[in-house]
Amino acid sequence: NMPAPSSSRVKVIVRLRPTDADDGDDSPILKVQLDPDSPSPAPMLCLRSKDAASWQGFKFDAVCDQRATQEDVFTHMEEVLSGLEEGVSSTVFAYGSTGTGKTYTVFGKGFEDVFNSQSLWDVAKESIYAQRDYWGIIPRSIYQLFARLESIKDRDDNASFTVSGSFMQIYNDRVNDLLASNRPKSTKLGLPIRED
Repeated sequence: NMPAPSSSRVKVIVRLRPTDADDGDDSPILKVQLDPDSPSPAPMLCLRSKDAASWQGFKFDAVCDQRATQEDVFTHMEEVLSGLEEGVSSTVFAYGSTGTGKTYTVFGKGFEDVFNSQSLWDVAKESIYAQRDYWGIIPRSIYQLFARLESIKDRDDNASFTVSGSFMQIYNDRVNDLLASNRPKSTKLGLPIRED
């Protein structure tokens, strides 16, 4: 039972990082509004022109404004998780310049001790679970996916699952496997880029 073809297309969701207090200019350069020309409510990200005289709108599948919580962002993952449950391969791709909040959106808070040191899971998990409201897309997805699979297993003793995943980073034209256990902490193994 595969998801409908319309759900298998690429979807673009934009998350706006809250502005820093020291950004200087109090007048907004971005705003989120609904597209007035769309038959159904479609979010638009509007960018103010340099002369501040007009706004240019850009349409996306979803826009999470500066007030969006990690849970708000995660609600857009429901379709991906449903597809995974049905055996559909999926990719979530975070893109943006340095300092725009990709790591926070993807991981959230609480995982720094695990990734920045050789902390054992038994030591770090209490801190991680205490900050559950701040979990990003990856920990929420893993938690939800396994909860869903456990629910299926409860209904059907014969159900079996194989879950595999990868966690890659593309940085400066290098593809790095962030789950590779055989790499020193300070270096990343560059993986070959294959183009079909």
